[in-house]
Amino acid sequence: MFDARKGQITITRGDTGLLAIVPTGYVPTSQDRMLFMVAEMPDGRIVINKTVTPDDDGVCKLMFSGTDTENLSKRHREYTYAIRFALDVTESNGKITGYREMITPEPPGCFVVLEANGCPACTCETQNVGSMEVKLESFRGPKGDRGEKGDKGDRGAKGEPGKDAVIDATLTREGEAADAAATGKRLAEIEKAVAEKADKARQNILIGTETGNPVSVSDAFSAPLCGLTVYGKSTQDGTPSPDNPAPIVSAGDGGSVAVKVTGRNLLNIPDGSGTARGVTVTAKDGLISISGTATSSGYAKLDIPPFIASGVVILSSSITSPKVKIVSETWGVILSLGTADKMSDMATRVVFIVTEGQTYNLTGVKVQLELGTTATAYSPYREQLFTMPTPNGLPGIPVTSGGNYTDPQGQQWICDEVDLKRGVKVQRVSAIDLSTCDITSTTEFAVTKRLSIRLLMHGRDYKTEALCNKLQFIVSFNKDIPHFYVDKTNVQAFIPIGAKNPEEGEYIVLYALATPIETPLTPAELAAYKALTTYAPNTVVQASDGAGVKLGYQRDVNIAIKKLEDAIASMTTT
Repeated sequence: MFDARKGQITITRGDTGLLAIVPTGYVPTSQDRMLFMVAEMPDGRIVINKTVTPDDDGVCKLMFSGTDTENLSKRHREYTYAIRFALDVTESNGKITGYREMITPEPPGCFVVLEANGCPACTCETQNVGSMEVKLESFRGPKGDRGEKGDKGDRGAKGEPGKDAVIDATLTREGEAADAAATGKRLAEIEKAVAEKADKARQNILIGTETGNPVSVSDAFSAPLCGLTVYGKSTQDGTPSPDNPAPIVSAGDGGSVAVKVTGRNLLNIPDGSGTARGVTVTAKDGLISISGTATSSGYAKLDIPPFIASGVVILSSSITSPKVKIVSETWGVILSLGTADKMSDMATRVVFIVTEGQTYNLTGVKVQLELGTTATAYSPYREQLFTMPTPNGLPGIPVTSGGNYTDPQGQQWICDEVDLKRGVKVQRVSAIDLSTCDITSTTEFAVTKRLSIRLLMHGRDYKTEALCNKLQFIVSFNKDIPHFYVDKTNVQAFIPIGAKNPEEGEYIVLYALATPIETPLTPAELAAYKALTTYAPNTVVQASDGAGVKLGYQRDVNIAIKKLEDAIASMTTT
């Protein structure tokens, strides 16, 4: 027998059981641990102690083996159990060495061990699968006074005799065979029920949103993302003209857009070692050792994966000597210690400036690169990388109004977007080669000739902003300047009077579609997105190729309340 309900868990000695504990109010992550303990009463000696890592849905699956209860003293039949959650744990050799917060969601309950009493196998109910909800809260109010005991109620009528028990072959007693098909079916049912409960739990959480690239939040709770949208962008270097084309460059033109989720520290220093000028610099698990006597003054270096950070960043270190810098492949200094600036080149090395004759014996050196102008306490580098295929690029047109994305500078864009929460790619921009379209009319003027060119798909609005590699967009009928505009069905291209009609690849136009086109994402893309989590409390999300990002994330309630209290205090002081 195995039965689990609020306040009591009952199990027959030597039986196996699976208990799915479904937290509500907060979805635990792989960085959290559920602690389950059973103690003898009244001395409190721990007799069962289990640590469970939540699955991807935040469900904690607690497995009881036969040996858990088989060896318990028969002098005790009733024990007490407790469930606790350790959040954002640190571990060493499989043991928890630290945590951010410990939560006890429910008061201790009763753990009852029954004796088999010679009951033959498979003659009693053996559906040894249960589910229990626990409410996770970061804080709990004071316990109220106990109320008066009520009057004893009348005894109910005796029930009808039960039917013969039905043997459930899903999970049987330890050491006995189980029906594989029945087991799989039953577990699938449990997984479905657990997933439904997990979805309901997420409905009552505090969600924050941030937009830009990069996106940086400081009040994140460690949990799966609540939403992620990537927006396209297309740019040109200069103003295009028939004589000086300006190619259109879009995010994802290389076939993909990379989305990186990190903690506060943006500097990835892989394990490795390098020796220069008699000084050896070694990196292990993000920490650096510097040893040796410098034979000359200059750089001692560590190679790092090439990268360039968006926005203003600042470099800090746990030591002031030797000083640390980030340099490029050509040894050009990109960032110096304590200087906040934008990265102007690709970083490839971290270097330490050593002095001739100086002996170094340093360990545990910490180096951090972070967004902003103020250095903060060191945080280890953590990274999740999601590569999103973009076979047709991810274009976007800057517009004065009506855009579906606004960047941090206030510029609106009509752009393709990938909405990972909804599981769709939304195409809002189309690219056409004018040589593939029909010219419906030609009108010659003194300086230019106007070509009316039929669109392959209807445009969004009359004279909505668009891009062309050889013509500038002008919202006017100007017969004396090479330009173009788009109406709902045509491109009106004003090209030089003596120019040939568009040839293959010569004139490329990006314009906004009248009706967006939605395409479902692949299961692999959705699975990769669902695996992404935030880091507590600081999370940074960056997209390659200048693409825009909108992040939905679970906020830490305690941090949110503290910010609100500080804001109120500031207003009161003012």
